[in-house]
Amino acid sequence: MKTFILSLVIALPVLAGAQEQKREVLRINIELGGGVSFWQNKDGGNAVEPGVTLFFEGRYNVDTLPVNVGLHVDISAFNRTREDGDVERPRSLKFVIAGDYNLRRGKRVNPFAGIGIGIASDERDFEANTPPRTGVCLVPRAGVRLFRHVSVTLDYEISRVSHNHFDFKVGLYF
Repeated sequence: MKTFILSLVIALPVLAGAQEQKREVLRINIELGGGVSFWQNKDGGNAVEPGVTLFFEGRYNVDTLPVNVGLHVDISAFNRTREDGDVERPRSLKFVIAGDYNLRRGKRVNPFAGIGIGIASDERDFEANTPPRTGVCLVPRAGVRLFRHVSVTLDYEISRVSHNHFDFKVGLYF
């Protein structure tokens, strides 16, 4: 009996500490941000300029694991000069279900790595009447969340051969 009581006395502070860790982050986060897109030039052409990306993400933080799952919506665009001198303005809209593993959740500096899978719609040009191409996309990503409100992320969208691109993003979440 004394061993059982001693075990409880030792275990209670440990369990209380674990309970406190669950409350370190909000259950749901909303993130808004933007950044720079670096597109690969797979279709030919002379120059690809870095583009712009804007995004929204809603995340659910799993209570018992350092994992979050969410919906990521992103639009990216850039300018590309074709070999014949015409300028294309492709853009990509993607809806991705993403999951992240947080290495130090709830801390001021929280590195994370994750992956997402979803649907991307790629348009060749704003001005031309070409129909968008839609397909599955895969988005591996890594980054760091700072001060519990700022995130810096690098991701790579694998979609259409001509529209694969890196995104460097900065977001604010609450």
